Amino acid sequence: SCCDGFVQEAEDLQGALVYLDDGALEAFHFLGGLPFLLQLGARGVCQLENASACDETVVWNGVVEELSRIVIVTSQLLSDSHRYVLRCIHTPLGTDAFTEYKDLLLQDVLKALTPEERLENSSGPSVTVKHLPMLCCAVTPRVFVFPSSAAFATAPLSSKREVSFLSAGLPAYDNGLAWDEDELPPAGATLHAHFLHDLAGQLDLKFDIFSLGPLAHLVGKQLTEISGDGFGRAKKTAGLLLLDRSLDLITPASHGDSLVDKIYSFLPRQTHQESTASVKRPSMDVRIPTLEEEKSFVLETSDETTYEIAGSLCTAWDFQGVNRLDILFEKRAKDGALLVRNWIQDILRQEEVEVSGKSRLVTNSKELFSLATTLFNSSAGLKQAGLVQLGKAAAEVTTAARVTQWEAFASAERVLGISAADGIETLASQLEDLIRQSTSDHSVLSLRDALTILIVGYALAGEYSTKEGGPFSWEEERSLKEAVTDAILKGPAEPSLDFLKGLENALEMHWEKEKTKAQNQISSPDDWSEDQWESWEDNDQQEYSQMQLKLELNDRIQELFNALHRVAAARTHYPLRETRLLGTHRGVINELLSLVLSNSDIPGLKHHSSTVGRFLKSGLGRFGLGQAKHKLSDHKVLLVFVIGGFNAVEVREARALQGDFDELLMGGTTLLTPNAMFDLLLGSCHL
Repeated sequence: SCCDGFVQEAEDLQGALVYLDDGALEAFHFLGGLPFLLQLGARGVCQLENASACDETVVWNGVVEELSRIVIVTSQLLSDSHRYVLRCIHTPLGTDAFTEYKDLLLQDVLKALTPEERLENSSGPSVTVKHLPMLCCAVTPRVFVFPSSAAFATAPLSSKREVSFLSAGLPAYDNGLAWDEDELPPAGATLHAHFLHDLAGQLDLKFDIFSLGPLAHLVGKQLTEISGDGFGRAKKTAGLLLLDRSLDLITPASHGDSLVDKIYSFLPRQTHQESTASVKRPSMDVRIPTLEEEKSFVLETSDETTYEIAGSLCTAWDFQGVNRLDILFEKRAKDGALLVRNWIQDILRQEEVEVSGKSRLVTNSKELFSLATTLFNSSAGLKQAGLVQLGKAAAEVTTAARVTQWEAFASAERVLGISAADGIETLASQLEDLIRQSTSDHSVLSLRDALTILIVGYALAGEYSTKEGGPFSWEEERSLKEAVTDAILKGPAEPSLDFLKGLENALEMHWEKEKTKAQNQISSPDDWSEDQWESWEDNDQQEYSQMQLKLELNDRIQELFNALHRVAAARTHYPLRETRLLGTHRGVINELLSLVLSNSDIPGLKHHSSTVGRFLKSGLGRFGLGQAKHKLSDHKVLLVFVIGGFNAVEVREARALQGDFDELLMGGTTLLTPNAMFDLLLGSCHL
């Protein structure tokens, strides 16, 4: 369905030079890639942000003709992408944006022509502006997200003016206040509603919309208004469950048992062009590193050309690879790694390649890497490149160091969960211990890691405390702040912390001074040099600079803890608190689907009726003939869409509770990891 829009425009692509921006390139990686566009007749494909006059010479289809057609595919708003098209438009676009943009683009092109060229072509080139629906990353046939640099993903989901603001990349939490009808909704809400409307059209479905969370209610309302009453040809109905990510910040910030989550957490991603967007999200295109010494992953052809098998996890034209990734979403980490090993061994046996070692119920990084190397060097190496990459990715994230680090995270989070259930009195001291231990030379976790766990700790504390101004006492929080301050002043944080931007030089000077001071303490006072005596005379100036640094650092740390207070408040207002046993934690999707399948009432869940539906409900109600109550369980197809994003653990939990649904699709703004949650809540996206 995602490719249908391009197939319908295949005539325009014949012989055209196609430009794709960052977001469109990322989406096409999952929609069939370059082979798909070339099959539709494209002359060549180039990146929009790096457009050059030399692109005219690009000919990939073997037909050398004069370039007469250019097709530009952008995932941005027209007013934002035009600087890459002509870089000279400043006129805002109105409601009839496509027509206005076409006219303005023609004006700019004609201005750039010489007088002679204008006489030859007075009307200018032919320009057509069309809407391309369903520009998304279809990670698997049942899981999709937005391209990370597309307007859908980078548009703000909330404003700092809101009292319940968490981050521009997350919906505001429910503070019990209704949305002001006179206030403009966040740009991200409108774009999400329009995408879901396009999705319903492409899938030929009519959504029966349910929502939970303030922004989800707003998106559901907008989607209902856009979709209208659905008169005309009858369409198949599907349930749509819209959820705010802010309902549950614990699950995506936790280190769950999932191989897919580990791959997206540990492995690097494709980098983007510099952007001024208010929300920056990591690319969905995972880059599997290939080291220079790994000669087994470099193919040399007869003409001495070398091809390096490195980069993406899987591609849409590798149908087996896409289905394998879909299966891995349902598996825990050890089961997933074992499954990858078995897949590789099965292919090797089919190719009559001897597989060394016995089949065991566990596997490790060394075995996976060895099998991936053997498969690549076999006759099926290129054909099974997707499986080679999957094996190498699994090997990368199952090394002893990474398994130890992930388990340290998971163990700390489990301990916090148990402590919170028994009472939050010991929670603050445990969090303080984690922060202080992170500065130890023998610690597996860094300071950034400890602060990521702090998100989980504050969210858990918020569930068991309704105190204003943070869940902990003033003394407990002061100790936490001092621990963070001491950890920062002790030495460089690896990796660096975004909320310290602007203080790097002052901190570098402080760390260097502390290092020199420690070295001087080792030597005898009699050995002091003249330079050291001169620096001692400058103590007053140094103490003043030190005081300035500490004051600025205290302000930054106060901002950090203000953000954590809002994390706790978001959990305090969790609408499903009363539906489960105190002391148990399950993700919001897990809890919701359990309630749906048991036909239980769900606090805060809203059903969005069309105009006709509301009329029938109110009109027939006067005669005691009200319509039956709508339920999600009435549908055979269900789409769960999380505004703000989801992780692989939630996909697995949702599928485990699929119940009577014939088809369960999972979609959202992005695929979240604990690192992404840190950036959204405590990193540069917020502070």
